[in-house]
Formats: sequence, C-alpha cells, structure tokens
Amino acid sequence: MTQTLPAPRPRRPGLLSDLLRPRTYAEGLYLLLSFPLGLAYFCALAVGLALGASLVIVWVGLPLLLLVLVGALAAANFERLLAARLLGVRLHRFPRPRPTDGWWPWAVQRLGDVGTWKALLYLLVKFPFGLASFTLVVVLLSLSFGLLSVPFFEGADALVFGHRTLSLPGLAALPVAGVGVLVFTAGVVRGLAHIWSRLAGALLADAEDGQQARREVRALSRSASIIAFAGSLEETLGTLIAQAQEATGAAAFAVWHLEPGGEGGPTWKLGAARGLPRGFTAGLRDVYQHAPPLGDALRFGQAHTLPDARRVWLGDERYAPVHTFLPLLTWEGVTSLPLVYRGVPVGRLDVFTPERGPSRRELEFLGALADQAAVAVENARLFARVQEQASLEERQRLARELHDSVSQALYGVTLGLRTARSWLDRDPARAAEPMEYALSLAEGGTAEMKALLFALRPESLEQEGLVAALGKQADVLSARYRLKVHTDLGSEPSAALSVKEALFRIAQEALHNTVKHAEASEVWLSLRQSGPSLVLSVKDDGLGFDPRASFPGHLGLHSMRERAQGVSGQLRLETAPGAGVGLTVTVPAGELALTRASLQGEQK
Repeated sequence: MTQTLPAPRPRRPGLLSDLLRPRTYAEGLYLLLSFPLGLAYFCALAVGLALGASLVIVWVGLPLLLLVLVGALAAANFERLLAARLLGVRLHRFPRPRPTDGWWPWAVQRLGDVGTWKALLYLLVKFPFGLASFTLVVVLLSLSFGLLSVPFFEGADALVFGHRTLSLPGLAALPVAGVGVLVFTAGVVRGLAHIWSRLAGALLADAEDGQQARREVRALSRSASIIAFAGSLEETLGTLIAQAQEATGAAAFAVWHLEPGGEGGPTWKLGAARGLPRGFTAGLRDVYQHAPPLGDALRFGQAHTLPDARRVWLGDERYAPVHTFLPLLTWEGVTSLPLVYRGVPVGRLDVFTPERGPSRRELEFLGALADQAAVAVENARLFARVQEQASLEERQRLARELHDSVSQALYGVTLGLRTARSWLDRDPARAAEPMEYALSLAEGGTAEMKALLFALRPESLEQEGLVAALGKQADVLSARYRLKVHTDLGSEPSAALSVKEALFRIAQEALHNTVKHAEASEVWLSLRQSGPSLVLSVKDDGLGFDPRASFPGHLGLHSMRERAQGVSGQLRLETAPGAGVGLTVTVPAGELALTRASLQGEQK
C-alpha cells in the first residue's frame, strides 16, 4: 500500500514574509481591480436585467436577456482566469455543452445549471465586497506612503496636528511607522486575498467534493475493469494514467516498472507516459537507472513530492540527460508514488503538476491508482510465467510424442534397412520384406510429423481445410496403430473456421478414445452435407460400453459435447457393450447460414 511521507515541520514566517512574497503584489492588484470590475458587472447586470425584463412583453427583451446571460458567463470565465493568475486558485470546472442545437435550448439548459446562478451571485456581490477591499487597501497604502514620504517634504521641520505640534525627532519616527503600516497592509492584502479565494472557490467552481469523488470512483472502477480484462501491460498502464489525468487534471504522467536484470540488478522500463516528450522519458529512464532519487521512499512504499522539481533538476548534474527538455515543459513539481505489490517494489508512478502539488485527497486517490498499477504489473509477470510454463510443457509433450512415434518409427526404419542390406548379398529376394516394413514405418513417421506440425500450426486448418486435416488423422491412425480406417469426407464444406475447428477437435478426441479404450480393428470416419446441415460421424467395431454406467473416457465425451454446443450443434452417442461406438455431430442449418454470411463478409 502506498503511504505518504510525513510533512516537514513548517518554518515560522518572518515579520517581512508577506511584504517580500511575490504573490502578495499579484493579490494586491486583484484587490485594486475588484472595485472597478465589480462596479462594471453590477451596472451591466442591473441595466440589462431591468431593460430585458421590461421589454419581454414585446419579445425584444428575450434576446436582450440572452445577451445578458452570455455576457455574465463570459465575465465569470474572466473572473476565473483572474483568480487563477493573481490569486493562484485552482477552480475546477467541468465541460458544459456548446449551443450546437440552438441558442434557446442552450439557454434553458444553462439556466437549469446551479453553477450559472452561483456565477451571477459572484458578479453581483463583487461590487460591495470589491468596494470594501478597494477602500481598505487604498487607505492603508495612502497612509503608509504618506508616512514614508514625510522626510521628503521641503522645509518640513515640524508637523501640526490640531493643537499639537510634532517636532523633528518625532518626524524621524514617522517613516518607521510607515514601514510598519506597509507590513500591516501586506498582511491585510493576504487575508483579503484568502477571503476572495474562498469566495471564488465557492461560487465560481463546481461542487468539487462531490464531483471529484464521482470522478475518482469512476476512474477507479474503470481501472479495475481494465485490469480484469487487460490486454498488453503497456495498453493497461496507458489507460490507467489516462483515467488518472482525467480525474486529477495533472499536467503529465509516467509509469515505470522494474524488469529483472543480470548482475547489474533490475532495470527501469517505461510502461506508459502521457503529456511528456519521448526524448524526455528516455533521458529520465537513464537518470533513474544510474541514480534512483527515491531511495528509502521507494523501498518502503512512500509517496514523495518535490514541488520545484524543474528548478532543482536543472541545477543537478545527475539530471543532465533531461536538461534540454526542462525549459520547454509547463509543469513545476513531481510527485512519485512507488508501485508496491505485497511489500515488494515493482515500479513507480510519476505525476507532474503545476506549482501546487497534489492535495491530500488527490494523493490518496493516486495511491489507490498506484496500487492497481502494481497489480497490473504483477499480473503481467504472472501471465508471462504461465506462458513460459505452458510453452515448456508443450515442448515436453511434443518431445514425448516424437519419442513415442516418430523417433521409434525412424529407429524401426533403420533396423529394417540394415536387415535388408544384410540380405541383399545373400538372398536378394528376402530383402524385399524388411524394405517394405521400413517403407511402411517411413510413411507412418511422415504422417506423424504432419500431425505434430498441424498441432503446432492450427492455422493449417484454415489453409488446408477440414477434409485434409481429417485425412491426416486417418493416416496417423492407420500407420501408428494398424487400424483399418474407412473415410468418406467428400468436398470441403463452406463453414466458418470456428465450426471446422470444433468438428476437427471432436473427431480427434473420438479417434483418440477409439485407440485408447475401444480395442477396435476398423474405424469409419465420414463428413457429409445432409440437406442444410453438416454431419460428422465416427464409428468403430470395438468393445462398446453402457452409456448409463461409469465408463472410461467420459471426460472426453463431456468435452466433445461442449464443443458441439459451442457451435450450436448436437452430439448423439450410440453404443452398447460389444456393439462398438457410434458418435454423430450435427451442425444445424441456421449456424451454417450464419457462418456462410460471415465468410462472404470476410471475402468482401
């Protein structure tokens, strides 16, 4: 589980911190603009609404009211821009529909949006609040600058306040008081800016808690389904960070996973990136490989935030591979969250954000997403191991098949030919028998190899057809087990590959059961078109069995029945003790018509 590093103890601000903070002057500009803008908004809304309402009776007022609505929404967007640039407030807004279906449906929809009325309220209250803020800041600034400018008055050696006179020593203290008032003004500006930020957040932003929670839940549920039905690891991780960017609005994302390495240890591999140039991620990979910056945070599964990463990296030689890209990028900070699965680090998630890093809530969401990314990485590793194990088992099975069939056939051919060569000098007529034996073994080995190659290349069924595949199976039975196989396969049926594969696997399983359990001497294999249906039949003259009792090969029969049902077919079994086994599979006309249509569509 991803944890969050404890925040360092904040330093106590100094006496002049507000005065020296650059953001204070941007906030002061916002306060000074609040009165003229608020006056303009109030007058425009009051005049527009009053005039539009009075002219509604002659229909002229409706377009005027619509114009007021459009102007108010534009003013609200301008206020959001001012708040973001001067106050540093992130106002989350969700896309609204554009007037594609006409202005009146759009106006009705916007009037039904609570955000529209909150924006109108903000524009109206900006006038009185702006007047108060403007007045307070102007008075304090006038007082501070007035006190600071006293020493510059020409011939000022005394100052008269009513019945009191302030002499020169007292005048010297006035600039100090001016500095104090200026420091106090900076604090007042910061406090008023905080109030305006809260007001803008309440009236100009969407209900972020509820909307953000819904976005996060939606992103987590989508990512869970993505992991459950995942394709490649890169595709899965790419979709995960796309969901994360949609939910958080971060500038860029990159997710990395550790690949087992040799003597040099594991290596970092980029799983997916979003919003970053390719050369930057390649350089960052080199940085992580040679100087991983997380240290203990990665090992213990803790999140780490570097608010001014771009500036720090520009001054750090370890990040030289990405120095050329950093001046061109728009983000400032980086938050790195390790991907940890059962206490073992398997990768990392890098989130690139503006000056303000993720909030605590966003960190919790990103931590949950990082946990899901860790599961995706581990699932990909497990899947690769399973594939490797399956390939190993398949190679072992093919080795057994080669040993049991082809290698023994080749050994028999060798013995037969040696015997024939020994008879050639003494009695050439007797050499024909071992040569015929060697020839039959060679033909059987050839059939065995074709069958094994078909097992390795199932696409041969599509290329060579069902009739050819069934013919090869009949040749294998005849060559290996000395069975007399009667075939009646006809021409290649016009069926989909799924139907052909199902029928082939059913015939393969039925013939395998015949060899293993039936003790038969003859087998009849047929494939025919019966009206609109396709019929596969496998019969033998073996022992047979009682289908109502327990019998060997019942699991294979169950598998064959499921394959038949998978192509809407029916399987019929006819057998009795001592009467052999007859198995018939019928694929109905409806399924064949459907497969023919699909074949025609593929050909087109």
